[in-house]
Amino acid sequence: FLFIAFFACLAIVALGWRYGRHRLLSERHVAARQADAVAAALKKGIDTTEFAGQERPWGEVLSALAARSDVPLSAKDEEVKSMGVDPQTRVYVPTGVFPLGELLEEITGHMDLGWRRSAGSIEITSIGEAETGRQRLHTRIYPLPPASAAGEALADDAEAMCELLITHIVPESWEEVGGQGVIAPAGGAVVVRQTDDIHVLIREFLSQMESSGGWPGPLDEDHAAAEEEQRVAQALAEIDSVDFRDMPLDEGLRTLMARHGLRFQFSSAALANGAANPAIPTTLSLSSVSLRTILRELLGGQKLTWVVRGGLIQVTTIDEADSLLSHGVYDVRDLIEGSGPPDFDSLIELVTTTVEPESWDEVGGPGTISEMGDRWLVVSQTQENQQKVQRLLARVRAILEPGVDPAADALLEPVDDVAPAIRQALDGVVTLKYDQRKLADVCRDLSQQLAIPVMPRMRPDSTIALDAQVTIELPPLPLGDALSLMLEEHLLTFDPRGEVLYITTPEDAEENLVTRIIDVRHLLDPGSGGLDEDTFIELITNCVAPDQWDEVGGPGSQDVFRGLLIFRQTYEISRQVQALIDALSERCLRNSAEIAAAAARKPVWVGISREEQAILEKLHTPVSLSTKGAKVEEVIREVCRQCAIPIQFDRFWRDDVPVANAKFTVDLSPEQISGWEAIMRIEARNAAGIIVNHGILLVTHPDYDASRTTLRLYPLSLPKRDDLPRHAEQVAVMLVDRLDRDAWSDNGGYGIVMPVTDEWLLVAQTLPMHRRVEEALAKLQAGEMLPIPADAGEYRSPLASPAIGSLWRVMRRVIPWPKAYDAE
Repeated sequence: FLFIAFFACLAIVALGWRYGRHRLLSERHVAARQADAVAAALKKGIDTTEFAGQERPWGEVLSALAARSDVPLSAKDEEVKSMGVDPQTRVYVPTGVFPLGELLEEITGHMDLGWRRSAGSIEITSIGEAETGRQRLHTRIYPLPPASAAGEALADDAEAMCELLITHIVPESWEEVGGQGVIAPAGGAVVVRQTDDIHVLIREFLSQMESSGGWPGPLDEDHAAAEEEQRVAQALAEIDSVDFRDMPLDEGLRTLMARHGLRFQFSSAALANGAANPAIPTTLSLSSVSLRTILRELLGGQKLTWVVRGGLIQVTTIDEADSLLSHGVYDVRDLIEGSGPPDFDSLIELVTTTVEPESWDEVGGPGTISEMGDRWLVVSQTQENQQKVQRLLARVRAILEPGVDPAADALLEPVDDVAPAIRQALDGVVTLKYDQRKLADVCRDLSQQLAIPVMPRMRPDSTIALDAQVTIELPPLPLGDALSLMLEEHLLTFDPRGEVLYITTPEDAEENLVTRIIDVRHLLDPGSGGLDEDTFIELITNCVAPDQWDEVGGPGSQDVFRGLLIFRQTYEISRQVQALIDALSERCLRNSAEIAAAAARKPVWVGISREEQAILEKLHTPVSLSTKGAKVEEVIREVCRQCAIPIQFDRFWRDDVPVANAKFTVDLSPEQISGWEAIMRIEARNAAGIIVNHGILLVTHPDYDASRTTLRLYPLSLPKRDDLPRHAEQVAVMLVDRLDRDAWSDNGGYGIVMPVTDEWLLVAQTLPMHRRVEEALAKLQAGEMLPIPADAGEYRSPLASPAIGSLWRVMRRVIPWPKAYDAE
């Protein structure tokens, strides 16, 4: 009897456990189906044409929404009334077709109400109760994806799936970082306790992983929405023109959207607390530019932006746009595979240092990036930054594709495009002549002359004075040079961005960097005498705007990925980097026969225009001067007149009245000297600083001159003697040691000298110092030693010692040393 009773009890317990488990699973399945139904209903498009308007009774609007919703939709009357809302309260309903969720956000936001999911239905209630309902936790079990193309790496790794979800689905909401969400592996599934909103994101994330095979774009939208977004993207690229004069912002937006068949709405965040004022008068005139550019200018003045939600353009605040992350999965197997294991680290570093570096979680931003399996890169970022990641990866692939000519111009285009018309205009020659014209009028005049938009980039905190008086007269110069000269007087610069040439402050230009990708595989090829990556990066960052890179607190960043230099910088500095790479490619990679003829090579100026090159050549013209009692300005003008060189005196020099009016009392008339020599004598008296700047000879303050360096490549072909330096490194040390030590960065100056190869030196120095470097190298190549300054130690090659020299020659015959170590 006891035996039978024991088994009967055991059977009852087992049946009870099975029943309870079945009931629990059934309830969870029902809850899951209800949650899926609510999620689908919130995405469903609702046509508001029949009940839209600004003066609709709330009760009528609620009935219309409930009739069109696929799940029960109601309002908690007591909570709604507590907020002062009754069925006759007038509400605003936008016209168009909107997802139900966005429509509820828009309508309830105007009434200080909220909404929440509740057991397969939607309830409209107070904001506080809506937030409480949204924060209520629910437990769901998610099986791992099958071993398909997108899920094979995670098909049997629940812990990896947990890490992936924590990293990319609202990272701050999990208990690991102080949130309330819980996630744990459970065999072939993960168990998640989270809010309804986050459960929706998780389901969509996993569904997209399983079905898309790595679709490169937002994961939280279905294919229909993706097609709508593609249509919006195409519309944003369409060309349009606007001429709004004190037009209300919302009216201007409606006009634009109607032309391109688009819909828009202001988000609740944009309207809350007066962050956006749809009725504010707006003035904007642009012609033949993309709709994207027009929207950027139209909204930027109010610190607004937009995000694309399906087929809807939602105008919102910059802060809200930065908080709305989309998720992208990218198949990067072709970019990470090599001779060893997949190199995700290099690719992740490339993305995070190139695409808005301050926006990633490692430095406090919202974006996250991680590897998945052996081929996928998962990125969570804002819409704008997600698009930059896509463009970056696509551009890298295009360049690395076999058969592509690495010298093709197309490979040098920026990722953040500067329109071809803008680039052509900057290289075109113009003649600027203005007399007491307002800056705003100058911009309009240039826009008409050049047939491109030239406009000040006005921000709410902008310091640009549109009524500043511009007075300038320049010879024919490339537009980029002429603009630089004109704007330097007003402490401004230009910044080409997209289809607009902006006039802005240097600080603003440093916040709007362009990204460039340059193929430098030929420079990093050891077989052609190329450089190693570290030396190459050091050349770039030390010689081109050395204070403008992130290593020293500047805005720019750079990386080398599979032989591609990928960097972010201002437009002007990016051109200087390109010029240096062109010079290195043309001059410093030669075969052995050409290296043997190095003595026939000449120094090469780097990054200067044709006009500046002509000035440097004309400075060799003989001049005859009589300068007794003449002012410095008169002497300089006479030198430039005889050399046929354009000249300009800047305010830094003219403000220093004693220097500008100083007398030059040395009589040069008995001798014929070159313009170079005359200029150097003027500089030696500290009467002026002379630089070749943007196509003219600029006279400036001597202190300012010392900070303006120019790049030049010098060939080396020195006699092989034990008492002379025999390598570029040794020559560099000697130049710093014996040519004005204080002028070099090693001793607090601005000058830099770096070996490129054993046959070339790269020097960044002022023009007078370049003359001294050229003369010093000529002496060394003629077998003469440089004189030793009083504060420099005597240079003596270690091989000059008879004992060491004999030992070295024996070792050279016995051991096949690489050439790089010869005479070290």
